[in-house]
Amino acid sequence: TNTPVEKLFEIVDQLNIGIELIHASEEREQLAQLNLAAGIKAKSSAAYSAALNYLNNGIGLLKKDSWQQAYELTLKLHLEAAEAAYLNGQFDDMEQSANLVLQQKTATLLDQIKIYEIKIQAYMAQNRMLDAIETARLALKLLGIKIPKKPNILQILFSLLKTRLYLATKRIENLIDQPDVSEPMTSAAMRILLYSISSVYLASPKLLPILMSKQIDLSLKYGHFTVSAGAYGAYGIILCGVLGDIKMGKKLAKLALDLLEKSPTQAIQGRTIYYINSCVNHWTQHLKHSLNPLLESYQRCLETGDLEYASYALLIYCCNAFYMGREITRLEPDVASYNESMQASKQTTPLHYNQILHQSLLNLMAENVSCRLVGDAYNEEEMLPHHLKKGDRGAIFILYFQKALLCYLFQNYPKSVEYAEKSEEYIDGVTALIVVPVFYFYDSLARLAVFSDSRILKKVAANQKKLKKWAHHAPMNHQHKFYLVEAERARVLGKSKEAREYYDKAIELAQKNEYLNEEALAHELAGQFYMAKGLPKIAQVYLRDAHYAYQKWGAKAKVLDLEKRYPQFLTQKASNMGTIHSVLSSSTQKNSDWLDLNSVIKASQTLSGEIVLNKLLEKMMHIVIENAGAEKGFLLLPKQDKWFIEAQGQANSTEVKILQSLTVETSEEVPTNIIQYVARTRENVVLHDATQEGTYQREPYIVKQHPKSILCAPLLNQGQLTGILYLENNLTTGAFTDERLEMLNVLS
Repeated sequence: TNTPVEKLFEIVDQLNIGIELIHASEEREQLAQLNLAAGIKAKSSAAYSAALNYLNNGIGLLKKDSWQQAYELTLKLHLEAAEAAYLNGQFDDMEQSANLVLQQKTATLLDQIKIYEIKIQAYMAQNRMLDAIETARLALKLLGIKIPKKPNILQILFSLLKTRLYLATKRIENLIDQPDVSEPMTSAAMRILLYSISSVYLASPKLLPILMSKQIDLSLKYGHFTVSAGAYGAYGIILCGVLGDIKMGKKLAKLALDLLEKSPTQAIQGRTIYYINSCVNHWTQHLKHSLNPLLESYQRCLETGDLEYASYALLIYCCNAFYMGREITRLEPDVASYNESMQASKQTTPLHYNQILHQSLLNLMAENVSCRLVGDAYNEEEMLPHHLKKGDRGAIFILYFQKALLCYLFQNYPKSVEYAEKSEEYIDGVTALIVVPVFYFYDSLARLAVFSDSRILKKVAANQKKLKKWAHHAPMNHQHKFYLVEAERARVLGKSKEAREYYDKAIELAQKNEYLNEEALAHELAGQFYMAKGLPKIAQVYLRDAHYAYQKWGAKAKVLDLEKRYPQFLTQKASNMGTIHSVLSSSTQKNSDWLDLNSVIKASQTLSGEIVLNKLLEKMMHIVIENAGAEKGFLLLPKQDKWFIEAQGQANSTEVKILQSLTVETSEEVPTNIIQYVARTRENVVLHDATQEGTYQREPYIVKQHPKSILCAPLLNQGQLTGILYLENNLTTGAFTDERLEMLNVLS
C-alpha cells in the first residue's frame, strides 16, 4: 500500500510478462493480489483500460476453486473488474463479471448489493433506464424495502406527507449535529436509492417522491449516512419542483453543503453539488451562478469515476448557459466538445439530451430558417422512436420543447403551440430544472400569438400564476419573462397603454439581468406591436435593437429572418441611410465640411454587413484606428463590474487580437485611472500631450510609456455604457481633434 504508483505498475508489469512461468499457487495468488492493487490504483487515476487489464490478469491467476479457497480476493477482483469494465464502456464484460458474483452461493447480500450498484450505473450509461429501475427495485427488496412498480396517488401523497411531518418535527439548522451512521444494510439501501434517482427521474417520475422521501426518512430517523448530503441535496427536486416549497429546498441545500464541509465524502461531493445547482439554487439565485459550480461538479465526479453525473453536470451547464442567453458562437464549441466527452465515456443518456441542444444551436446559427432538428448533431426522425421505446420522458420533453421554441422564434406560431402541448405531456421528465419556467414562458407567448378565445387566456393565466411565484423568489431570472407575457396579454386585450409599459419593463429587466436572448425577443415583440398600431418610426427603433441583440446573441438565422420581414428597417441600405442621415444632419448643424462622408458610408457598410462578433470587432478596430488617426487602439467591454480588453490593434499591422478578456487591473497596456474615470463619468478624456498636461501626468502608465496623444471615449447605447475605446498616437501631439472625436461618435 505504501509503494509509489509508478513503481507498483512497473513491478506488476514485469511480473506479468513471465506470468506463464509462475506455477506455485501461493505465488500466483500473491501476483493476483498485486494485480488487484495495481487495478485499484489505475482505476482511481481514471486509467480504466489499464485497470481492467490488471484486474483480468489477476482473475486469470486464480485457481478454479478460488471462490471457495480465496473468496475475499476473488470477490474483490470480480467487483473491481465489473466496475472497471463499466467505466471503460465494456458493458458485456461488466455483465459477465457481475453475474459471476451473483451466481456464487458464498456471496453475501452486501456483496451482491455492490454489483447491483454497478449494474444500475451501467444501465443508465446505455440509456436502459427501465432496466436500471428494475435492478434498483430488486436490490431494495433484498434489503427489506419495497418500492411499488406503478405507485398510485395515495402512495405518493402518503410518502410526501410522512416526510413533511418528519421535517416539521426537526429544526433544519440542528440536523447537522445528528450522529454519523455506518450500519451496513441501511447504508447499502441509501446508496441504491441515491444511484437510482436519475433513472427514476427520467423514466418513471411518479416513483421519484417515494424514493427520495425514503432517503430523507432514513436520514432523519437514524442519522447521517455517507450519502445523506446527496439525499438532502436531491430532495430539493421534490421541494422546489413538486411541492413548490422553495424556502425549505434552500434550507436542505445548505444542510447538504454543510454536511460535505463537516464530513467530506469525496464519492458524493460531485453529485451533491450537481443536485443543488441544477434543481435548487436557480429558484432563488441568478442562473449564471450555477455555471461554475456545475463545472466543479463535473471535475469532482470525474475524479471519483462517477461518469454518469460528470456528464449530467456538463449537460445542465450547457442548458443553463443557453436558456440565460449566453452568446451562441461561444457556447456552441463547448457543447460540441462536451458531446465528445460524453461519447468517449459512453454516457448515451445525457449525450442524447446535449445533442438536441447542440442541433438547436446549429439551427440558430445557420443561414436558413429551420425548426426541424435534423443535422450534423442530431436527427429527430431517427431518435424520437428510440426515446419513446426507452421511455426517456426527459429527452422527449426537450425535443418537443426545443422545436416549440424554434417555431416561436421563427413565427410559426400554430406549430409552436402544437409542440408545446406535446412537450407538456412529458414535463415531469425535467422536474425542477430551469427549463420548466422557460417552457411556461414560451407556452404563454405562443398561445397569445394565435389568440382566438377565452380558453387561451385561462391557460395563460394559469401559467402566469406560476411565473409570478417564481419571479417573487428569483426576480433576476423570471420577472422580465412575467412582464413580457403581460405585455402580450395586454396587446390581445386591446390595452395599449399597459402593453407599452410592460414591453419596456421586460426590456429593461432582461437587459439588466443579462438575458440577451429574451431582451432581443422583447424588443422584437414591442416592434411588432408598434407596427400593428401604425407607428413605424417607433417600431423601427425597437426592431433595430432586436436586430442588434440577436446579432450579439449569435442567432444568425434569426437576424436574417428579421431582415427578410422588415427590409425597410434592417437591410444594409436602410441601415446605411439611417447613418448617412445622422451624419448629414450633424454636418449641417455644425455648418462645416470636415466630415469625410465617403469614409463614413464605407465604414457603415462594412460594419452593418457583419454579424459575427469577432469579425465585427476586427473590422471595427481597423476602421476606428484608421479614421481616428491612432497608432494603436483597444476596445474594452464590461463583465461583472470589471473591464476587460477584448480587442487590440495597431496602425502598422493587419493583425487584430480579438476576445482576449484581459482585465484592465492586471494589464500594463492601458492607463487604469483614465479607464476608471471614463467608466464612472461616461465622459471623453482627450490628452493632446499626455506627459505635459492634465491631471494624469503621474499616472504610472504615462510615466512609464510616455505617450503623446490619448483619446479615451465611452460607447453608449440608449444611455447605457456598453464599452470604452482607448486610442493612442505616440508620434505626434494633438492627434485627436474634435472632428475625429465626432467621427468616432458616428462610427460607435
